[in-house]
Formats: sequence, C-alpha cells, structure tokens
Amino acid sequence: MTTSGAAAEVGERYDVVIAGAGIAGCTAAVLYARQGLRVALLEAHRDPATFKRICTHYIQPSAVPTMRRLGLDRSIEAAGGVRNGVDIWTPYGWVTDERAAVGVPEPGYNIRRSVLDPMLRELAASTPGVDLLLGHKVTDLVRTGNRVDGLRARTQDGRTVTLRATLTVGAEGRLSTVATQSGLRVKTKAHGRFGYSAHYTGVQLSTAASSQFWLDGQGMNFAFTNDGGRTVIGAMRPSGELAAFRADPEGNLLESFDRLPGRPDLSAATRVSDVIGMINYPLHRRRVTGRGVTLVGDAALVADYLWGVGCGWAFQSAEWLVDATAADLLRSRDPSPALRSYARRIRRRLGPHHTMTSDYATGRPFTALERLLWSSATVDDEVAAALGAVGARSASPLTVLKPMMVARMVRARRRAAAPVNLPPARTAVKA
Repeated sequence: MTTSGAAAEVGERYDVVIAGAGIAGCTAAVLYARQGLRVALLEAHRDPATFKRICTHYIQPSAVPTMRRLGLDRSIEAAGGVRNGVDIWTPYGWVTDERAAVGVPEPGYNIRRSVLDPMLRELAASTPGVDLLLGHKVTDLVRTGNRVDGLRARTQDGRTVTLRATLTVGAEGRLSTVATQSGLRVKTKAHGRFGYSAHYTGVQLSTAASSQFWLDGQGMNFAFTNDGGRTVIGAMRPSGELAAFRADPEGNLLESFDRLPGRPDLSAATRVSDVIGMINYPLHRRRVTGRGVTLVGDAALVADYLWGVGCGWAFQSAEWLVDATAADLLRSRDPSPALRSYARRIRRRLGPHHTMTSDYATGRPFTALERLLWSSATVDDEVAAALGAVGARSASPLTVLKPMMVARMVRARRRAAAPVNLPPARTAVKA
C-alpha cells in the first residue's frame, strides 16, 4: 500500500488523478488501472480503515453488476454481507419482497461501511497501476489556461505535492474540494427531514426479508440486517420535530418503532455504535464535467438518503466514467467528447430518480399519484414489480407514469383491501 511519502513533490504525471478513496474513487481507480492507465488515488485520511459513518449501509441492486465486475461481490459475501430483499409498509398495507422482487434482477447488499471502505482501498492498493496516497488532502487545482491539469495536495507532514494528469476526478463526496475549486455549476436544495440511526445486536425482524422499511407519508423507519450480526435501525422525521427528538436521540429512535405494524423485536437489542444524527443534509446536483475535470458519486449528485441510493450510484457512476473515457485516455486523446457522453448517461439514468426523491425530501406528505402507486402495489403483482424495479434503481420512475400502468393502478386501487397491520406470515429472521 502506497503511503504519504511515495509521491514526487513536483510534476508527478499520471493518466488520471482521483481525489477521494471512497466507493466511487476506488471503483474508478481499479477499473482505470485494469485498462492499463496509471492512476493516483488520494485520500485525505492517513488511516486506510477510515470509513463513512453517515450511511444506511444499503447498496441498491442496480450496482451489483459493477460490484461483480470488480470481484467485490465475493469479498462482500465472504465478509458476511447480507443480500437485501426488503418488505415495505405504508398506510395502505405491505408491499413484500416476494412480490416486488419480481421486477428486480437480483438483490443488492447490506454491509457496514467500516467493512466495505477498507476492503475497497485494499483492492485499489493491490491493483497494478494504482498509487494509493494516504494522508493527502486536496488544496487546489492545477490549470493550464482554462483546462484543469491536475491538483495540489497537502500531506500529513505539511509538504505540498503537485500531481498532473490528463483527467482529474473529484470523488471526495458532497463536500468535494475538486468540485468547489472547478467552479462547476451546482443546484442545491434543502432537506426537509432529519434522521438518527444506530447499530444493534439482538434485533429480531418480523419477516423473512433481510430489510424492513416503513413509510408513513411524512417520515420513515428502517431496520437493515447487516454483517457481523448487526442490524442498522433508523428513523427520519420532518424537521419541525427535531428539537423534541434530539432531547433523547436513542430513546426517541427506539420509541419510534413502538407503533409500527410488523415492527422488529427490540427487547433484547444492544446498541454497539454511536447514535448518529443526520441533521442538515442538503441535496445537490452538479454539472459533472469540465475541461480536464469530472465528478463521480456524491461529488456529482447528492440524493435523499431516505432511499439508500448513494452507495449504488457511487459504484455505477464510477464505472460509467471509466467506460466512457478509458479508450481516449489510453490513446492520449482529448477526453472531452467522452466526458459529455458520461454526463448524458448520468442525466438519463439518475436524473429522474434524483428529481423524484428530491421532491419528496421536502418533508411533504404523499401526493395523489404516490397514494395510488403504494395502495395498488399491495394488491397487484405487476404494479408491485414495477415499484420494485424503480426502488432498486433498475428502472426509471417514468415507467410508473405510463398511461397503461396508471390505468392498471386505478383498477387495482378499486379492489385494494383495507390497510393491514402485518405482512404475510413467513419465517422470521434473527439478526
């Protein structure tokens, strides 16, 4: 593993320099290096075991092909990662994993970031062509004219290093220095909810799915079985309830499950982490490319964490970037046209999801269309499958707006039973 003293102090040249050794940065570094490119991967923290704490630890099914391409699926399963089928409750009843999963190619994974992030850094460090530079904090960008030509970073011992590259990638998350310094246009939207979560052992889920999700139209609760016998439980509520909730975060977190239909049994639960608050988490959408610079993961797009899309989008966006640009970089061609292709793919594949989830992040109740969708999905297998595909980020939200699907939802809603309190009986899972 390359450490903080390994980089040349002036003029070191790479094909690609990536700021941020999280999910997106490590994925891009590995895939670029496998194409034969030379990559510098910078991480501000010195400790390779550093991990992201604010996370649902839920990886959407849409990211599984990328993980398999990396060979990461085998490592996750060996580390105890859990395939993440989910039972979802709304006031209209249950949409169970058994029915919704018909629209999902295969489940994603639940795995703690304390396991996943070091695993990814180890994969990157062991990939020929990648220099993992720990303890390197990006300070500014290097420019030649109006083109980004690399970056400067400060090491833990106070030195400044300059790393030049044909392409500079910002992958440091929502507070990306590369994104800020590049001047790429950004649209920001306030979040209308706050959240608290913690890890517990001894949680007994009430259904066979490894994950449970309750959505009441204004807030949500979740219980996600993870590796190591842990279950992550969390609650999100409208911002107006913050003052009362934060007076006793753990007590209110546990109490928020008391009245939930099919709630997990927390009577033997033992907390094994801090209670983490997500108080101010604004959403943003940036222009993802400029001359010689581009963004991946949360640096490009921050969505409502209620839906657990961040990890999956980090994997996917990094893969799309590499697939779009690697050939040009190998031939020393200007990657600008390829970067525009990458930006179009981000807009087409993730834009509708981001728009939909950002609108719901205001803290508003369900719209009439959302009430129709959730209620009809409780009784109609085709609607449930369509909802499952959208929820897994394997299909565009626009698919449920097609006239034939809306007509099907209307017919299904007419025969929907009264809301039920429990999902269909199945074998319970001990987390």
